[in-house]
Amino acid sequence: QQQQQLQLQQRFSTLRSIGIDYGLARTGIAITTGGYRPRPLAILPAANTTLLITTIITQIIIPERPTNIVIGLPLHKNGTESEQSDITRMFARALLWEVRCACGKGVSVEMWDERYT
Repeated sequence: QQQQQLQLQQRFSTLRSIGIDYGLARTGIAITTGGYRPRPLAILPAANTTLLITTIITQIIIPERPTNIVIGLPLHKNGTESEQSDITRMFARALLWEVRCACGKGVSVEMWDERYT
């Protein structure tokens, strides 16, 4: 059990997760290392285009050497999707493309239900 615990600690210690809260008015970006000690990286005002915001975000996160990116998925309280859910999914696809071009396939991009967070 001690061996498993050590392996788990080593695995998580190398994680560098970027969290993105995408919105039409502003977008928040934060990082956590090893799953702990989150810190803000930027709050961006709304951009004219999805391409512009994804390019800016990619430029901010590349120096951080992320292992994964988590984008908050806004859902209604009952779990159904909203218009903002669709907008956020389109943003996530654009960001995935931008990140893959800049960082390769080694950085995963995931969506996470942000209800009650």
